[in-house]
Amino acid sequence: MSNKCINENDFYKTGEQEHFYNTKIRVNIQSTNNSSDDYDELLFVDNSNPFYIRLGKKRGNSFMPCGGMDVPASIWIGMSEKERDKSCPKIAWGFSAYILSKTKEDETIKDYKLTEDVATIYNKYYNIWKKIYMYEHSGFKFAKLTEEEKERNFLFEHIKKEKILLDKSKGLKKYGQLYDIAEFYYDKYVSYLSDKPWVENIKLKTKQESKKEECKANTTSETNKPKDTVKKNFTYIIQDNNKPRLLKRLHSLIDGKRGADVGAILLKAYLDGYLMRVPTQAEYESEFNLIGSWEAIRKYLDKESNNAILKVQGISIFP
Repeated sequence: MSNKCINENDFYKTGEQEHFYNTKIRVNIQSTNNSSDDYDELLFVDNSNPFYIRLGKKRGNSFMPCGGMDVPASIWIGMSEKERDKSCPKIAWGFSAYILSKTKEDETIKDYKLTEDVATIYNKYYNIWKKIYMYEHSGFKFAKLTEEEKERNFLFEHIKKEKILLDKSKGLKKYGQLYDIAEFYYDKYVSYLSDKPWVENIKLKTKQESKKEECKANTTSETNKPKDTVKKNFTYIIQDNNKPRLLKRLHSLIDGKRGADVGAILLKAYLDGYLMRVPTQAEYESEFNLIGSWEAIRKYLDKESNNAILKVQGISIFP
């Protein structure tokens, strides 16, 4: 496995090349007159973000794109991206590609088998992307988030992204059981992550902290000090370096909206690291005009809510 991951669209632009791992899974096998089979073979690119699989093509003595090696042939490097995708198309991304790289055809039982223990595969994959996420969120902008909060955010984004990549990999359905394998183990992978004890601990702590913050913010007293008033201001929970820019953008997204639409935008702003947490009602009303009930908004501020998760998808705070 390569230690460096490049955006899948950036290969060959700055000298970076795909690194291929031959999975030994062959499809579209055709016998030829010289008794040598021609076939397509799944090639796993392990230095891309996200991981993906290309169809390698053996035709006679030629094997594109890498001649059976782990690095591309010179003719492949000289192609345009459009030519590469036409010659040896990508057919699987993300966890789907990774699990197929850990799958082999067993000639004895005439079936597919994993090459490693499934729990080991899950842990390796999760930790690869968690490490990258933590590094990308290690700067000052995210300094107010605890490691557990970052990991919770990563888990949410990771599962959402992997579902998109699984749907993108439906071209695998043309190759026998390959999509069924990818889909089956994706479902098991999500269940495996959800059942881990440390996930439950993070969920519990997050709920306790949220409840404590809400109770603190909603407690009113005639003897409040000025600093308590400041903490009820929406700007207090902003952790973006350019607060005016973020406020202007949030107003353009929120003003005139109510309920679920507002809640999903605020939740997305928190998950993307622009807010240190979701706002309380007092904090929200210090900046925005509340249309309808706060309860309708609050239901969509919960990361544990399936409805909130679905609503957040497709929202972009900044294009």
